[in-house]
Amino acid sequence: MTVLNITNANTRWRVFEKEKLCDTFGDVVNLQIGDLKSTKKVLQENDVKIVFWRPNSDEMTFAEYEAMQSQRQILSNLPMINDPKNYLNTHCKEYAFDIWSKISKITIPKYEIINNDATFSKDTSLGFPMLVRLNNEVTGRGSYLIKNIQDLQRGLFKLNNDFHYAKSKKSFTKKIAVQFIDATKESGKYNMSYRVIVAGNKVVTGYARLSEATDWVAITGKFKYEMGELFIKYQERCNNMIEKNHDVIVEAVHSLGLNLQGVDIIEDQKGQIYFLECQPGFSTGYSDWAPPFYNPYYPDLVRFIQENKEEFQKRCPMYYNKWLNKETLFAEIFTNLKEIL
Repeated sequence: MTVLNITNANTRWRVFEKEKLCDTFGDVVNLQIGDLKSTKKVLQENDVKIVFWRPNSDEMTFAEYEAMQSQRQILSNLPMINDPKNYLNTHCKEYAFDIWSKISKITIPKYEIINNDATFSKDTSLGFPMLVRLNNEVTGRGSYLIKNIQDLQRGLFKLNNDFHYAKSKKSFTKKIAVQFIDATKESGKYNMSYRVIVAGNKVVTGYARLSEATDWVAITGKFKYEMGELFIKYQERCNNMIEKNHDVIVEAVHSLGLNLQGVDIIEDQKGQIYFLECQPGFSTGYSDWAPPFYNPYYPDLVRFIQENKEEFQKRCPMYYNKWLNKETLFAEIFTNLKEIL
């Protein structure tokens, strides 16, 4: 049995990903996005059972996107991991927001597309604070926190510079504004966000991320050793949040026509969760990143986890057993996918 792995430039295998894919589905044949001739040849010569689409969004041009759709037509009768006809639902945040806004169980921040700066500044109903951002960037790039009208003028000026550069490379780029949700914890001392991994019909794992309150981008790399006990507390909270919202989280992924995604979620002061985006290329670490966990690899966090192993195992087993252990993570990811494909 053969698995087609279809990628574009600079896409790497995550640690243990390829091994567990092979264990579950069979031998892997690599193809480039848009290579129609090789795709037809491989289909003729192999018993292809599944297609794993792994485009690198940072490298995707519109021409390549169109070529990917043509390639998909050749493979349309095969089961797919992350069907590329729905690629824009992850690449462009407003596509996901539009779909999710029609599903009552899925809560999202208010948002607007910025077509004209002057019109938006005059007519927006979002109110402050808000984020003005590019629709297809991650980790806070091309995003500006706006607290007042003066910030808005400065933020839109900066955003326009980002926009013109990004659009020259990625024609899908737009400017959007998103309601800023107060996701602070510990009496406003820290910001917190969740990353949840969905594969097939199940949540596999998830984890919480903390940053100083002055830094609204809460990602794992913002950990400081003094956060330690709170880090465990919020991993435990993430476990509980997933148990409470499991089916809604899975529906958020399925509604976008996808089946393997990292879902970014935040939580307001009343405990209401808000869905922000899905990311198929969520990083779990690579073979040249530092073991034992590959991701996280930050020395302070690795040391804290190792020093508190028993506490992690007891209070947040989903994080310890299915995120830190990447072999288990990908074994479960592909087992879940096999059940539905």
